[in-house]
Amino acid sequence: MKPLYNLVVLFFPFISIAQTPTSHNVDASDYMVFSPSDLTINQGDTVYFENLSTHNAVEVSEETYNNDGTASNGGFELYSDGYIVFEEVGTHYYVCTPHVQMGMKGTITVQGNPIQGQWYADIGDYVEITSNNFTIYIFDEEDCYEIEEYTYELNGNSMTLFDDGFEINVEVLNITPSSFSLSGPEDDIINLESATFDASEWVECDNESSWYCINESCFEDMDGEGEFDSLEECEFMCETIIQITYDCISAGECLVVMDGSGEFFTYEECEASCSGVVEDSWNCYNDACVDPLDGSGNYQSLEECEANCNIIEVTFDCISAGICMEVMDGTGEFSSIDECLTNCIPIEDSWNCIDDACLDPLDGSGEFSTLNDCEQVCQNISSISENLIDVSIFPNPSSNIFNLEFNSDSKSEIIVTNVLGEQVYIESTQSIGDFDTQIDLSNYSTGVYNLTIKTSYGISNQKLILQ
Repeated sequence: MKPLYNLVVLFFPFISIAQTPTSHNVDASDYMVFSPSDLTINQGDTVYFENLSTHNAVEVSEETYNNDGTASNGGFELYSDGYIVFEEVGTHYYVCTPHVQMGMKGTITVQGNPIQGQWYADIGDYVEITSNNFTIYIFDEEDCYEIEEYTYELNGNSMTLFDDGFEINVEVLNITPSSFSLSGPEDDIINLESATFDASEWVECDNESSWYCINESCFEDMDGEGEFDSLEECEFMCETIIQITYDCISAGECLVVMDGSGEFFTYEECEASCSGVVEDSWNCYNDACVDPLDGSGNYQSLEECEANCNIIEVTFDCISAGICMEVMDGTGEFSSIDECLTNCIPIEDSWNCIDDACLDPLDGSGEFSTLNDCEQVCQNISSISENLIDVSIFPNPSSNIFNLEFNSDSKSEIIVTNVLGEQVYIESTQSIGDFDTQIDLSNYSTGVYNLTIKTSYGISNQKLILQ
């Protein structure tokens, strides 16, 4: 029997039924943090996002990610617990749009398959590896080949081969673009070099079935390499014939029971009975109730879990006039957003005369309590009447971009200042009539800003609320 085939067969004492594809969890329950915030996975892996009740996960461009922006790049968007299967190799950037300014963002790096291709083993066999299949072409004394086909999963340096529900574990070592090695539990080493071949040019051997005895049970070998030519001979030679059985250990997962005590006599029977809908259940994790999705939770209802889990209530603080922020540790002044907004009273309007223009400092510290009083003092300044300029701002409040539309019979100047009177945006227009533009404040801190539109007729002042 060839060494590579021996390597595969000798692994059978370590067999179990194949598990579900590799998956990873990203938890959003900690204070303004994704855990882990940087995750590296393999192509085809699944990532489950948990505890998104007060957060979301929106994929953005690298530039938006670096600038703490929130604009989606058209990738994945999750607004409640869910999962994503990642097939595209590369780095995926994502943020929590309400909390990105507080540092709540993360990356998922998807690795490609380093061993995919055609290879020649140093024992004379050929191997072809695709994204899902591991095929061995075994040449013996004759000018024909025998074929062994498996599906597989690659997780780092660990590879699992699957054959009819059986799982074979090997280690992948010394990976380069042109070579790698396979190692089994008994430290058997097979070295493989990059090769190019066309299997359609070869002849497949016509072998009859045979059997081999492992752990006092007989297994059929379709390539004729088994120890015994008939099942009867195999069973006679095995000291004790024990029926292989199977047990359902969790939803969709069956385990081989080698002592014959399992509930099911075939893998198909076990799989059919083990694929039912999993009942909801919950565990208390980091002061939050989480469904493990396999029915193994300690609590059978969400209410029971919450009654026994130290749930921290979301509270709110007023951070500026009319703007409230969530406080996830329960220490906020207000128990609801409505209560916070009711008590988060806006600052009274006031004005200062600066460079012949009346400006609202937005903190109530202005010299004049009304715009009219200010304009009486400032030279050549008058309020623009409603029939000369009609200003529209939307959305307002906004998290980044404000759309500005107005109509003017003269040239205009648009200025945005912060509460300190510092200019953060300025634009001039030479056009007369309808005018529209976008004001991007995504790189500035949340708060209230003053918008001033100057024309030959006077000045219009508006408030911009950046959340």
